[in-house]
Amino acid sequence: MAYIAPLPSAPVVLSREALEVLSLVDLTASAHRLLHLFLARFDPDFGTVNLSQRDMGELLALSHPSVNKAVGALDRAKLAWQIDDALYQLHPVLTGGKMADRLAVVPEIVVSDPDSLREVRRRRYSRQTESLPA
Repeated sequence: MAYIAPLPSAPVVLSREALEVLSLVDLTASAHRLLHLFLARFDPDFGTVNLSQRDMGELLALSHPSVNKAVGALDRAKLAWQIDDALYQLHPVLTGGKMADRLAVVPEIVVSDPDSLREVRRRRYSRQTESLPA
């Protein structure tokens, strides 16, 4: 395993706005775990995380395809995106406004309205129960 920088010692504080936004983002369990890893390890000066996907997989006990899907989910939701090799930018609403590039365009986080989120989850549950033996 490659060198992985130690965790920052300061606590991560998310605003109520950030927590409310996160409650409306539809993510898989793996994407949630990856987001938590990113929040635990982001650079407090720039809001960036320096981790390879291989290291993410080792830290989270996930396969490379699972890590790749989780990274893609965070990117589609605009919670985190890749800015360089093994360097990811967290959305500034999650980092207290910190960004590596102060002139970068900040994307809008993709949230679901509660009714559509409820319907998506119903469909998922229905598909899962259909595959169970009778």
